[in-house]
Amino acid sequence: MSNSTFLDDARGLGVRDDIAQLVHETLVRSFRVKNPSVQSDLYKAFGMVDDELDLLVVEVAVGAKLRLPSPTETFGQPAVRTVKDLLLFLNRLPSSAGSI
Repeated sequence: MSNSTFLDDARGLGVRDDIAQLVHETLVRSFRVKNPSVQSDLYKAFGMVDDELDLLVVEVAVGAKLRLPSPTETFGQPAVRTVKDLLLFLNRLPSSAGSI
């Protein structure tokens, strides 16, 4: 899936462009995922484990100037299994202090 198709699919979900771009770039660069799809299962398609998913969330959140959630804020939230889940989760995070 091309970057533009990935971004178009993310826009269709209402996800900010900077978040979608960072997720795509991080999957390709850091996790060596070829042609990530919004519908891909992070665990099955990419072989990720929980620690890698946590690293992905932190890397994208910092890059997009989002405030990282505390463990108490994530308790009871739906599990993140797909790229779509990840995009929607990140899109709900508030901006960090001092960012626009």
